[in-house]
Amino acid sequence: MTAENEPDDSKPGAFKQAVAKAEEALGWATADRRVEAKGKLDQLEEPDPDATDAEVDHVLDEASLHVRADHGDLAPEVEPSDDEQPVKANPKTSG
Repeated sequence: MTAENEPDDSKPGAFKQAVAKAEEALGWATADRRVEAKGKLDQLEEPDPDATDAEVDHVLDEASLHVRADHGDLAPEVEPSDDEQPVKANPKTSG
């Protein structure tokens, strides 16, 4: 097996991706931006098993701010930090 064909252990499997996508859609449908953010994060990579609850909450809070910003739910003076956010699953494009 070549390096290109080896599975990426940091990426969730197809079933977990489907569950995360459903969680994202549920969050969108209910306007629960935290649930939507968790679904987006779960699609990107497997969570760090060594992360503390506080670290997980911090990442989820930041992701939630980014989702809220994407939906225009934040006040104009509030901006999420760019340096603490993982790569977005579906980044906005200018245009």
